[in-house]
Amino acid sequence: MNKTENHRKVNHQPDASQTRLQNVPTNTMSFPDQIGNYQRNIGLPDGKFKDSKVYIVGSGIAGLSSAYYFIREGQIPAENITFLEQLNIEGGSLDGSGNAETGYIIRGGREMDFTYENFWDMFQDIPALELPKPYSVLDEYRIVNDNDRNHSKARLIHNKGEIKDFSKFALNKKDQLVVMKLLLAKKEDLDDLTIEDWFSQTFLESNFWWFWRTMFAFENWQSLLELKLYFHRFLHAIDGLNDLSSLVFPKYNQYDTFVVPLRKHLQELGVK
Repeated sequence: MNKTENHRKVNHQPDASQTRLQNVPTNTMSFPDQIGNYQRNIGLPDGKFKDSKVYIVGSGIAGLSSAYYFIREGQIPAENITFLEQLNIEGGSLDGSGNAETGYIIRGGREMDFTYENFWDMFQDIPALELPKPYSVLDEYRIVNDNDRNHSKARLIHNKGEIKDFSKFALNKKDQLVVMKLLLAKKEDLDDLTIEDWFSQTFLESNFWWFWRTMFAFENWQSLLELKLYFHRFLHAIDGLNDLSSLVFPKYNQYDTFVVPLRKHLQELGVK
């Protein structure tokens, strides 16, 4: 293998816009726009980083994930990786503490989606929290949501217990067009604009805005650009916002579901 022409010369981040699609003997990679499990491989070890020392500041999900990829992709020995954490618990914003008697404190959770490619790529390798081997965290997550779909009978209760009718978005044609205009707008044109700078009062009072702002914690004075990015990321869930059927959840909170098994896996490998 060391004598082959392409050894250690493969471009693992090719640019699809600059690549000519042709099958030739020197092309060992799949085309840049052919993304799938074939790309999920571990290359030949070269020992380049076997003596590297890695210090990761913070043990949130980003730090824990980076340790996993340093080991899998960078082939850095796990015992050479050390976490520096100010708190006495891992997880960053996914941390959690407490008990059934005195109560629990969980700072937050993140909206989950089927297409978090790096996230699920990692968690299909991490042993499940409760299920036996060979089940992974991804398997456990899928089993819960495939067999117990999320659904809420009431999106909002008002007037002393009355369920508000959210069967329609209540967006007029003008407001619908303004949403489309935002989706097509360039990011650099939205600097220093707030949500209420862009949308009318009728939009801000619509059912659609109630759905969106309560799900993603938006205030009217917040960044319009951030709202645009959220639109692009989650607009496909729009038809399930009225009854929350577009959401997927773990069996437990995200700290116990993701942080605990990932931390345990890294510690068993030798990460400090």
